[in-house]
Amino acid sequence: MERRLGFGLLASLPLALLFFTVLAGIGAQVAGASIAAATMLMYTHFATQLLVLMIFGYLMVSNRRLPVAGKWLWGAFFLVFAPVAVPAYWFVHVWRAEPKREVVVTTIDLGVPEPAV
Repeated sequence: MERRLGFGLLASLPLALLFFTVLAGIGAQVAGASIAAATMLMYTHFATQLLVLMIFGYLMVSNRRLPVAGKWLWGAFFLVFAPVAVPAYWFVHVWRAEPKREVVVTTIDLGVPEPAV
């Protein structure tokens, strides 16, 4: 559960950075100030988006429940609409995915020797 939430926060980070970049740019234009903060936020957004695309690209390629055609469509969607596509992929394929169930096999040694055959 915590891992899925962590991926959700990671997926939404580039979109939040893009939103704050636009706000900083508009605020700088209205105030007549330098847009250096907005420029730095945009560079940060690009770097973060690249990192997030690499992580979610790996998650997409290694998703065994997703058919090959779906992987191609999601990949194209990632490249064209990355800030929106990554959170959408997270919601559809990570958040709503059923968790893996582990089978735990335990043996108990009672100290009784096995019968000879």
